Amino acid sequence: MESRLTVVTPRMTAITLAYTLLVDTVASIFMANIEPFNMGFLTTFIFVQCIGISATVSFLTTFYYFNPTNKILQIIMIIIAMIVGVTAGSVLASVIVQDKSPLTYFIVHKDIFLWHLFYAITAGTSAIYLYIFREKISAHEALIQEERFKRLSIEKKIVETKLKLLEAQIEPHFLFNTLANILSLLDTDLEKGKQMMVDFINYLRTSLSKPKDDPVTLKQSMNTIQAYLNIFKIRMGRRLNYTFHIPDALMDIPFPSMLIQPLVENSIKHGLEPKVDGGEIQIKAEKINDTLKVEVIDDGLGFQKLGGWGIGLSNVKERIESLYGNEGHFLLEENSPSGMKAIIEVPCGKN
Repeated sequence: MESRLTVVTPRMTAITLAYTLLVDTVASIFMANIEPFNMGFLTTFIFVQCIGISATVSFLTTFYYFNPTNKILQIIMIIIAMIVGVTAGSVLASVIVQDKSPLTYFIVHKDIFLWHLFYAITAGTSAIYLYIFREKISAHEALIQEERFKRLSIEKKIVETKLKLLEAQIEPHFLFNTLANILSLLDTDLEKGKQMMVDFINYLRTSLSKPKDDPVTLKQSMNTIQAYLNIFKIRMGRRLNYTFHIPDALMDIPFPSMLIQPLVENSIKHGLEPKVDGGEIQIKAEKINDTLKVEVIDDGLGFQKLGGWGIGLSNVKERIESLYGNEGHFLLEENSPSGMKAIIEVPCGKN
């Protein structure tokens, strides 16, 4: 895989130059007594330091302005930078240690120049790539720590969301209002009272039979929603209508339980109940590639009445993020000509 070398930074420059000074000092000690470099320690030290610093500066300057992604181009540029650096360093050192023309150095000591060039290319390239490798390891470790922190944060959020869902499993007002309506209907309209009792029992059975995060199917979720809507249908009468538009082929797809119910509750509470004529709720589902899209659409009062996310919608958003991460999405949109559209998009078969 092609990649750029680490971007040249002031920190990288300082560390690389310090490393070069240290390595060149050690190298000059050994080279001072080895053929063909036996020019005395001071002369050797000056040549090695000038060449090393010059080659390093040449390399850093080259890759500051030109940083190719192709490995072959990187190697070519390193060789060119080292040749320029070693040549410039040799010229500088020859001026410092002798009065002769720099050209004389290349004529008399061309073998030393070639050895310096070979040393600079091999040692300099190795040193720089070792530094880059160390920087990449540090960056990788930092990324691992960041991912670990994110995972711990998500796990914490999952626990908090589970507690919120447990507390909000049955909204107290819904429970008490439904029981009060049943008692009232048993005295005034026995048939409706019995039907509301049946729907309420069905709702409790489907919503409480399993913990929130146990896998259920989309069909099971819809059964819970239908029982929930039937209760409100008896309470609101002709002011509430609902329809389901879900292909049979999608009914067996795994889907988180009690994820749609807060959206339906929000549509009734903020959209349809405050509206004089009431309205309709539509629940649609479709599969787009590997994504399941579920929509809860109402023609109620919409955003003007909602005034914010609210606890129920916030819980849905947090739960989707906890279960699916970046693969899950929750959106709120205005419905035309009136009302609101809540959209859930999650990976198919992933619960």
